[in-house]
Amino acid sequence: MDSSSCCVVNLRPITIIKRIEILCTIGFGDRMCTQKEVVELFNKTHPAILLTICQSMVSNIESKYRNFGHVRDIPKSGRPSKSEEDQLNVLLAIQENHHSTLNQLASDFNMAASTVHKIMKKSKISSL
Repeated sequence: MDSSSCCVVNLRPITIIKRIEILCTIGFGDRMCTQKEVVELFNKTHPAILLTICQSMVSNIESKYRNFGHVRDIPKSGRPSKSEEDQLNVLLAIQENHHSTLNQLASDFNMAASTVHKIMKKSKISSL
């Protein structure tokens, strides 16, 4: 793949370890590589198409490190998901009483019936 063509959609997110590897490849002081060199080295080292990176990805990783001091994903904006504790409580209630309805559980836990349904679906519980 030509390093000038950019960002074929990655099928997997880049792991933190790979992000740190990219930072190490960039270097520091007078031993720095250009972003283009980093892309070429990384893609040569990791030839699997699922890990192909482009210059903008290197730029974003470098920028995140300079701005935040780390390369972890930054929390996204928007409504937070229900806590694991809330989800566990719903699942325990289902286990204790198989005759509960979605609406009953939603009311008991102060959440939408669709949220209860998503918790059940995520936990592979098909019906009450």
